Amino acid sequence: MSKLSRQIAQKIKIAYIKEKQFKQKWVGLQGGGTMIVRECEDDFTMITQHDHADLSAQFARQFKPEFYMDTEFTDDVLLAIREHDRGWIGLDEIPLWNDRIHAPFSFFDYPLYPKLLMYTKGINEVERTSRYAALLCSLHYTSFANIRDSKHPDCVEFMNTELRRQEQIGQQLIHPASEIVLRHLWLLQLCDDLSLRLL
Repeated sequence: MSKLSRQIAQKIKIAYIKEKQFKQKWVGLQGGGTMIVRECEDDFTMITQHDHADLSAQFARQFKPEFYMDTEFTDDVLLAIREHDRGWIGLDEIPLWNDRIHAPFSFFDYPLYPKLLMYTKGINEVERTSRYAALLCSLHYTSFANIRDSKHPDCVEFMNTELRRQEQIGQQLIHPASEIVLRHLWLLQLCDDLSLRLL
């Protein structure tokens, strides 16, 4: 790992845990959850989703104002980017070990039902602060092909709930034109992707 990567890792509280010590320390982890998991030669690098989202927001704050197209909503967009993974906070506090692959569950293989519940919880929490930020978070999650295109009843219910939410927010809120909403969603997804690639 490069010096720069180590500095970034320290800044966002990455925990390095040797595999042979992992199960012993697993129960004792406090607030250092593991939803983004990178397996190294004999270590796991684990990053909480909320730390990753915070890094995403740090990227977003560097953009020039005109990049947002409509600066009236910049604070809401930054909130959506910073808080888009807040539903993971509780899950990251108590990581789960996947006995099948001898590694912690990651974002990709985490059990579906609790993941969908936490997406909903996170969007609900964001909505208490900003409906527009919640709209962007909802649009983000409903864009996931594995959820959007799934016939699984839990995914269908999640999609129906979020589509209703999007419609209600659209009726309650004076928000920017659709091309600006799409730009703001794109910014959220761009910063999300940049953060994941860096980590």
